[in-house]
Amino acid sequence: MRQDHFYIPNFLNKSKNKHSMSFLIRKPQMEMNTLTSNINFKNENLYWILEKALIREQHTVVDPSLYNDWKIKNSKRSPKFDFILEIMEASSLNFHTGIKNKILKGSFLTIKIINLITTQTVGILRNNRIPCTSGCEFKYTECEIKSQIALPIKASYPKNFLSEGFSTNDIYEIVELMRSP
Repeated sequence: MRQDHFYIPNFLNKSKNKHSMSFLIRKPQMEMNTLTSNINFKNENLYWILEKALIREQHTVVDPSLYNDWKIKNSKRSPKFDFILEIMEASSLNFHTGIKNKILKGSFLTIKIINLITTQTVGILRNNRIPCTSGCEFKYTECEIKSQIALPIKASYPKNFLSEGFSTNDIYEIVELMRSP
């Protein structure tokens, strides 16, 4: 798994020093199938999984529809959350092995963190999983693949796996990393 994270120091300090932060999960204004075109989850499930992951890490999540109602009634008051989260991209990636048309699945996830007071992007979390980073071994005949194994992990390489595709663990891992980039 490769992570490419970007944080503004203000967010980084807050995430390390504050036990619990409050988030609003914003759904991007795009076609429902655009975000999840390559994965087996429905769009709504991604947001539900993100909400559960935040709660598991001791954060609070503000319901967007209740917040919108509150904001209409209290337009001059400050919001009751620290940051906005938005899932920008979540997809499975195909990696061709060149062996009997075998395709392995990896995944890509990007979440944007926005400071709602300054409207500044204060963080971008990326999680990119690539299969067989330490190598995989295939035994095959002309007609079929007989066996496949992920080889032992080489020093300083990420977890080695054959094929996972996008999973709920991608979201849980990225939320855990918000505190310790």
